[in-house]
Amino acid sequence: MGRVLLAALPGERLDAFLNSATLDPLTERTIVDHDRLRAEVEKTRTRGWGLVDQELEDGVRSIAVPIHDSARRVVAAINTSAHATRVPLTTLQKSFLPKLRECAAAIDAELRAVR
Repeated sequence: MGRVLLAALPGERLDAFLNSATLDPLTERTIVDHDRLRAEVEKTRTRGWGLVDQELEDGVRSIAVPIHDSARRVVAAINTSAHATRVPLTTLQKSFLPKLRECAAAIDAELRAVR
């Protein structure tokens, strides 16, 4: 979810965050290089969803999408996680992602109705 939220930041705010962030490894897959993380955030921004594969905890991968308010600003993110040995990345993207997007669209619609 963090990459989805970072991807929604204006360029200067993203730069400020990345320039001040301490990137500590949580697993051997954790991205700790600022340029590499920036590239992943840009990839997330471009495709509209984020993927983390065993970077926060060994054996756990997750996929996240943004939640938008009535002005279409990203105000939150939702994700789902799966165990890496049980759910291949392709299944996460082809089966989980469409359902996650449907859920996000329903939440977006509720937020638009609240105005």
